[in-house]
Amino acid sequence: MIHPGLAGKYVYSLLSNPQIHKLREREKGVIDQAKQRMHPFNNFEVKCYSWGPEGGIPLFLIHGWEGHTGNFGALIEPLTQMGYHVLGFDAPAHGLSSPGRTDMLAYTQFLATMFTQYNPGVVISHSFGTTNTALALRSLIDYHLDHWIMIASPHTFESRIETVRKQYQVPQKTLDKLATRFEHKSGESISALNFEHYQAFLGNIKDVLILHSLTDRVIPFRYAEQIQRSLKHSKLIALENLGHFGILWSPQLLDHLLKHLSVSDIENKS
Repeated sequence: MIHPGLAGKYVYSLLSNPQIHKLREREKGVIDQAKQRMHPFNNFEVKCYSWGPEGGIPLFLIHGWEGHTGNFGALIEPLTQMGYHVLGFDAPAHGLSSPGRTDMLAYTQFLATMFTQYNPGVVISHSFGTTNTALALRSLIDYHLDHWIMIASPHTFESRIETVRKQYQVPQKTLDKLATRFEHKSGESISALNFEHYQAFLGNIKDVLILHSLTDRVIPFRYAEQIQRSLKHSKLIALENLGHFGILWSPQLLDHLLKHLSVSDIENKS
């Protein structure tokens, strides 16, 4: 039997080498239309994309762990038609960025540098990309964000540990060792990494829309309800019969998202 400490080290190593998922044809078609460049970050070359008018309001697309910008393919053209300058990034060791060992802390640090550089007024985040966004914004105390749209997002970082348990079927002792390794590296308690705690640092966000499928098998709907209770000025919309990634290509989601941004823009101008 493997010692929990060694098993925890092994699982941590697996998590530091995210699986690279190839672009599907519908994703590739959208990516090919983007302006593309590589951005140096630490030991990585991060693939960056942009669509739409450069004079438009910057809008960030922030994908989840082991995702990539192509996941948002269905949203990009409608957003550019609204006048947004849409910006996406394949996180370090994700998508078309250079490979290597990384973790969610490095992703958070990268996002913080991008927020500072581009100053987006709108963020659309998916899955654990929402967790990284929260941690990045927490580090930017005076950052003001007009709209944050969270899609299929977890309430707490401990959700990440739970997905590891399901994926690798590891015992609780190994998970405890894994959590200890993360806490040692980050200098934070995992139990404090949740939106109930984040909300104290996210007071400069005007508007939050939470979109989540009732049938999401990766991130249960109850996490969306917990986020909604934790964040002031947030609205939760429940969608039905959509998968964790399929939701991003859903006409239901696109309709709610565009209506929300349109109404918010009208209210801001009035």
